[in-house]
Amino acid sequence: MPPKPKKPCAQPRCSTLTIEKYCAQHAHKQAEQTAEKDAHYDRLHRDPKATAFYKSMPWRHMRIYIKRRDVGLCQICLRDKRITAGTLVHHKVPLLNDWDRRLDPTNLELVCSPCHNRIHNMMKGGI
Repeated sequence: MPPKPKKPCAQPRCSTLTIEKYCAQHAHKQAEQTAEKDAHYDRLHRDPKATAFYKSMPWRHMRIYIKRRDVGLCQICLRDKRITAGTLVHHKVPLLNDWDRRLDPTNLELVCSPCHNRIHNMMKGGI
């Protein structure tokens, strides 16, 4: 199998070629920024009970199960006959609307980030 072609790092003004999204220098920085953004969201926007749940071992195990069950593919894109990698496990019925279903596999599906954002924008009354 031929090697993957290299492309420029996604960091603005970086011309380093890489097969990943970011070069080694910027991948670490990107991971730190993501962790910082997640911590900020948890602190200011997410319910403390939900924050604790998303850090729990039962949730981590369930996420792994759902990712394997859904074969790593976004289930919404799949229904639209598109193949897209899923990255987020989504509660169909929101967590705080039905706490008892938080670990119910029938209430969970793997989705890609754009689909997840679209779902939550529609729930907030967006487009």
